[in-house]
Amino acid sequence: MSALDTVEAVVTALTTAPAEIPENGYILEGMPDEVLQVAYTVQDAIEISQYFQLDMEAIQAGRNKALEFHNKKRELHEGTNPMILNKHANRRAQDWADKIAAGEEYGYDPENRVCGENIVLINLQSDLDYMTLADFQHTGEDCVNRWYQQIEDYDFENHTNLNNKKVGSFTQLIWKTSQILGVGIALEKDGNYIVVVCRYFQEGNIVGQRAQQVGQLIESCS
Repeated sequence: MSALDTVEAVVTALTTAPAEIPENGYILEGMPDEVLQVAYTVQDAIEISQYFQLDMEAIQAGRNKALEFHNKKRELHEGTNPMILNKHANRRAQDWADKIAAGEEYGYDPENRVCGENIVLINLQSDLDYMTLADFQHTGEDCVNRWYQQIEDYDFENHTNLNNKKVGSFTQLIWKTSQILGVGIALEKDGNYIVVVCRYFQEGNIVGQRAQQVGQLIESCS
């Protein structure tokens, strides 16, 4: 049987299957081994594709939630415009989140020289084998709330850190000229934590520019 005949046999079997395929998979019964091998490969590919699509939809839901909460925090500050998501920035952020989750990298991306970056590892109370749509959405919200908490250590009068505490994640989040956002979300390979990477363009936290770039809290919101 030629390769073309094999593929045609698989396609015919799968596309003419009854609405409910029995567990024993009788639609492939009696076919040559080479047909069965291709059939299982095709079925695996379909399952992987469906899983991948679901995964990407869930990641996008998390990105949308992260964008929503970035903009909710930004609207609390004077002269701070909302952000928009960018596909290229999403892809770069996701690449780095995936590498951290796989244990290949850690911390900030040394090759990223044009974007601001916020990273958080969210520890899980129990190990996860996979993340649901709700998990991604909650993560998109949670990361922003964690970064924004640094506002408690920011001196708006002098635009300095209080008690030498870190505030860079907060200031990047609301930096006025950082209006393009990319978000990457990944589950650590052993299911111990969730990695969130956000990329910002233009880059924030430029030395000497806090007074111009970090808007005061709007009085009605403070």
